[in-house]
Amino acid sequence: MKREWNGADQFSFEVAGRPCWVAVPKTPAAGRPWVLRAPFAHVPMADKALLEAGFHVAYIDASDPLGSPEAMKTWDAFYKEMTTTYALAAKPALIGISRGGLIIHKWAAVHPDQVGCIVGAAPVCDIKSWPGGKGLSGGHGGSWKLLQTVYGLTEQQAMEYKQNPIDLLEPIAKAKIPVLHFYSPQDEGVPYEENSAVVARKMKELGGDFTGVAIIISRDSIKGDAKLEAVQKRVDAKNPKAVAGAHNKACNAADQTKVAEFIIKACKKS
Repeated sequence: MKREWNGADQFSFEVAGRPCWVAVPKTPAAGRPWVLRAPFAHVPMADKALLEAGFHVAYIDASDPLGSPEAMKTWDAFYKEMTTTYALAAKPALIGISRGGLIIHKWAAVHPDQVGCIVGAAPVCDIKSWPGGKGLSGGHGGSWKLLQTVYGLTEQQAMEYKQNPIDLLEPIAKAKIPVLHFYSPQDEGVPYEENSAVVARKMKELGGDFTGVAIIISRDSIKGDAKLEAVQKRVDAKNPKAVAGAHNKACNAADQTKVAEFIIKACKKS
C-alpha cells in the first residue's frame, strides 16, 4: 500500500510476518542512507529534512516495544531485507523515543558494524528505572509485567538483568558510533539520572562518542492544570526534581535541525 508521508511516498508491507513501512526520498542520496525508527515513529524526528536529504526512513512493528529477544530478531530480519532486497546502506541511523531506547542501544551493541549513529529522545536505558520504577521513576506496572513475559524473566531476574543499554555500551564506544541523547533533567517517567546520565558517564569512561542535549521544563508549565498538579504530588514523593508531564514533553522536544545535522554527518562518515 502506498500513501503520502512527509512529502514522500510511503510503502507499507510485511517482513517476518510483521507490518512495516519505508518512506522513499524523491532523490536517494549516494550510498542510499536510511533511518531505522523504533516505536513512536509518529513523533517527528527530522523525518522531512532527512527525506529531503535523500535518506529513506523505515519502521517495523516489532510486536513489543521493549527490546525483547523476539523484537531483536524482527529487527534482524528487517535489516536484512532493507540491505539486500532494497539495497539500502549497511549502516542505518537508529532513532528511539522513550521505550524505543531499549532496542536501539541493544541492537547496536550486538551489531556495532551495522549502525551509523544512535539518536534517543528521553530514551529508556535501564529496565529497572522504567518500566520497573525501582528508583526515581513511578514506572509502569503493566509494561513491567509485559517485559517479564516477553523477556522470559521473573521479577527477580529482571532486577538482576545485565543486558540493559547501560550494560552494553562497550561495543558501541569501541566502534565509535556517535550517540546523541535529548533528555530532560525534570523527566519524571524516565529519569535522566538513571538513564542518559549513566550512558554519558560510561561512554566517557569507555572513550565513546556521546552528546547530550538538555531540555529544561519548568514546573510553571503545569500551573492551572489540575490533573498534572495532582500527579505532581505523587512525583514529588519519589523525585522532587521532576515535573509531572515532563517525559512526554521531552519526547516531543528534540531539536529537529540538530537531529538532521547529526544523522547526515554521522552517516557520511560511516
